[in-house]
Amino acid sequence: PETLSINSLCGNTITNISWTTWGNESATGTGTKCAPAGSPEDGSPVSLVATDLGDCGGAKAYRSLVIAGGSKIDVCGGE
Repeated sequence: PETLSINSLCGNTITNISWTTWGNESATGTGTKCAPAGSPEDGSPVSLVATDLGDCGGAKAYRSLVIAGGSKIDVCGGE
């Protein structure tokens, strides 16, 4: 995907994502983090790593995501 949002808030939205190794065991990407109005953030580049490729609700998907070296996010709702 070119855009990703964890909870639809600007600070948790990443746009202009460019992925490499998509479809492999893991995929890495770089995108632009949304900078909320009045925030000191500048919409800087952010790295992403998607892993745990498998079944998610009947579809093949990456089930874990790490944004900018942070904590792993379960993007498949625990399935």
